[in-house]
Amino acid sequence: MQRRITGIQKITKHWLSIWLYVITLISGMIIGLVAANWSDWNLQTKLVALTVAMLPIHVLEEWRFPGGFHYMYNVFADSKNPDRYPMNQLSDMWTNWIGVIVGCVILIIGVNPMTAIMQMMLGFGEVMARTKSGFKAKKIYADQGKKTIYNPGLFTSLFGFLTLCLGILYTLIAENRPTILQMIGAIILGGILMAVALPSAEKLCKSKITPYGYDWGDGYFDRFH
Repeated sequence: MQRRITGIQKITKHWLSIWLYVITLISGMIIGLVAANWSDWNLQTKLVALTVAMLPIHVLEEWRFPGGFHYMYNVFADSKNPDRYPMNQLSDMWTNWIGVIVGCVILIIGVNPMTAIMQMMLGFGEVMARTKSGFKAKKIYADQGKKTIYNPGLFTSLFGFLTLCLGILYTLIAENRPTILQMIGAIILGGILMAVALPSAEKLCKSKITPYGYDWGDGYFDRFH
C-alpha cells in the first residue's frame, strides 16, 4: 500500500510541476483559434473564448508572476501553515483545471447566451474577490509598508476579466439577448461549477501534512514578512 501511495504522490507531483505549462499552452491555442476564426466567430464567442484563455494567464500571476496568492488566501483563513493549509498546490490546481476544462467544453459545444453569462459571472467574481482581498491585504500589512491594494491576480482581473466581461455584457444586451430560462440555467450551472471547483476541491484536498505545499516561497508577500 505504501508503494502505491508513494507512486501516486510521485505522479501527482510530476503533474503539479508541469500543469501550468499545459494550461498556458491551452491558452495560447485558444488565442490562436480566436485569431484564425476572427471573421467567422461572432463577438460573443470571441469574448467568451478570450475569458477562457485569460484564466491560465491569471493563474500564472497568482502562482508565479509575482505569485503568493496561496499565502494571502491561507493567512486570511488564519492558518498557522500558510504554505499549505487550507489551500495547497493540489486543491488550487483542481480549482483552476476544472475552470479551464469547462471553458474548453463550452467552446467545443458552442457559445450561447447561457454559457456566456456563466463565464461573465465567473469573471466578475474574480474581479470582486481580488478587489476585496486587496483592501484586506493592504490593511493587514499597512505597518509593513503596503500602500496599494495590489495582490496576486488583481492585474489580470482588472485588465483582463473585467474588460472581457463588460464586452460580454454588451453582447448580451445589444446583440444576443438571453431568455429567462437561459439566465436561470446560467445561475444554476455557474453555482454548481463554483461549488465543485472551490469549496469541494479544497475540502477534499486540504491537509496540514499534505506533501503538496508551496515550496518556493510566498511570492509578492515575501517583502512584507
